[in-house]
Amino acid sequence: MLPACAQEVKVDGTAFPESFVGTQENKIENAEAVSKTFNKLKEGKEQTRILHVGDSHVRGNFFPGFVRKALEVSFGSDAMGNDPIGYNKPSIATETGKPGLVFSSIGINGATTSRFLKPEQLEAIKAQHPDMLILSFGTNEGYDKNYNAERHIGQLQRLISALREACGEGIEILLTTPPGCFRRGITKDDKIVNSNNGIVAETIANFALENNLALWNMYEIVGGDENACKNWQTAGFIQPDGVHFKQSGYELQGRLLGQAIAKGYNELLNK
Repeated sequence: MLPACAQEVKVDGTAFPESFVGTQENKIENAEAVSKTFNKLKEGKEQTRILHVGDSHVRGNFFPGFVRKALEVSFGSDAMGNDPIGYNKPSIATETGKPGLVFSSIGINGATTSRFLKPEQLEAIKAQHPDMLILSFGTNEGYDKNYNAERHIGQLQRLISALREACGEGIEILLTTPPGCFRRGITKDDKIVNSNNGIVAETIANFALENNLALWNMYEIVGGDENACKNWQTAGFIQPDGVHFKQSGYELQGRLLGQAIAKGYNELLNK
């Protein structure tokens, strides 16, 4: 828990588009699980490294790039160079040597949770010396026609154990749920909501809370089973493939996540 004498930080002011319906409060659940990272940011004596890891949504660098931009509103950018945001742009932040937030990302197209169990991926994560990991998976798991929640839970358990072995038991973890996606219907151009979206999101959410991990449940926050995919589609944020997002969609996702993290920081100050 953060000391009461600490100052609240400014929070990015991004709001849901007017066309979005059925949204929920944008917040981090169980933010106490990342309180050591928050304390390190509050003290401001050294670099505090947050690493965002995930699939193609992360690999594109727009989603994590805008998480970083939102967090810079709250925690400043003195510790990082002026790194560009964009596809195929470097996703590992340049460090200035000054104390403060260092936000980087590692993504792999098509990755599921188990992809990062490979030694080379664990080494790449370890090399960044993260204080906190944001793990964004689930979209590709949801395209498995034989999706099994128990198997997914086992993969999550193995990844968390491997990350703690590689980075240290003190590594703090924030899980996110995927935004929602479509799959091909009867014809090539026919897109229908992937029915696994909600099941995958619920599996990740339950796993996080049962294992004392912080959670940003994007899927429920942006509308859940009834409205999440419709909201992205109606607002024109999703690509024609029904899976990936336009830069504007990733910007909204990223800024909302950064906003939720800053709100969680401030809420812990007031407890």
